[in-house]
Amino acid sequence: MFRKNGNIIESDEGFSIEKVGYSQLIYKEGDKTVRVYYEHLVGSVSMCLYLCSSDHWEPPFDKERITDEDWKRIGENIQQAYKSQGVEINKQWPLQGERDIWKTKPE
Repeated sequence: MFRKNGNIIESDEGFSIEKVGYSQLIYKEGDKTVRVYYEHLVGSVSMCLYLCSSDHWEPPFDKERITDEDWKRIGENIQQAYKSQGVEINKQWPLQGERDIWKTKPE
């Protein structure tokens, strides 16, 4: 179940997403946070997420690495949260390195 409170979407599963500015989301999972960058798109795709924008959680958990599995979960959670609000996220691409967990082929 999701609840929207201003710029924040909260899940009963222990995570939240806060939209800050025009191109950033703050994803919070328990006490850990990470910034996820995005852009609005025109057409059938509403939003493009740039996953893998950081290798580590934000302080005080900055010594803990964010794994590919973490990024996959983060992407799925963001996608489901926004879908609950009527926003479809169809394209999600990694930003750094060789990570290939969210590349999608053009439709």
